[in-house]
Amino acid sequence: MMMFLVQAAGLVLVIGFGDLLAVYSGFLLYGIGLGGSFVLQELIWATYFGRLSLGTVRGMGILVTYTLGAAGAPFFGFVHDITGSYQSSFIAFAVALVVAGFLSLTVRRPQKHSGLVSPSPD
Repeated sequence: MMMFLVQAAGLVLVIGFGDLLAVYSGFLLYGIGLGGSFVLQELIWATYFGRLSLGTVRGMGILVTYTLGAAGAPFFGFVHDITGSYQSSFIAFAVALVVAGFLSLTVRRPQKHSGLVSPSPD
C-alpha cells in the first residue's frame, strides 16, 4: 500500500505546485515508490504463488504490466490532444494509485489445494 501512496504523493507534488523544487521532489518521491514496487512485486509473487509457479506467474504478470505501461504514453498523448494539458492524465494516474493502494489491503493469500481434483464419475 505504501509504495502506491508514495507514488501518488509524488504526483500530487508535481501537479499541485508549479515550482521546480516541487517537480524534482515529486518525481523523487515517485521514483522511490516505483523502485520499491520492483522489489515488492517479486516478493509478493514468490510468497503468494510459491517457487514452482513463480516463472509462469511472473511471465504473465510482466506481460500485462509492460503492455499497460506501453499504452500509457499514447494514452497521455491522446488526453493531451483533447484537453491541451497533461494535468488531467496525471490526476487520473494519482487517483488510480490511491485506489490501488487501498485495494492492495484487500488481497489475501491464495489457498493451497492438497491435491488434484478428480473428475466426477457421471
